[in-house]
Amino acid sequence: MADGSILLDQEPISNEGLLARLAEILRGRAQKVVFFAADDAANYGETIRVMDTVRMAGATRIGIVPEGLGSVR
Repeated sequence: MADGSILLDQEPISNEGLLARLAEILRGRAQKVVFFAADDAANYGETIRVMDTVRMAGATRIGIVPEGLGSVR
């Protein structure tokens, strides 16, 4: 989001919490795909940091969702 907050399933979460929770979610999945949306006004560096966290959690593919259609899932 533009204010730097991170949402997972519409719930606020820290970057560290995101790493732990996504790792848990992805552990049991054959396809390790995460859909990611960023606010147009979000800081580019912060957006990349979150995407790196998603990869560190085990995602092998990241789908970009146009603004307004969702959050990290």
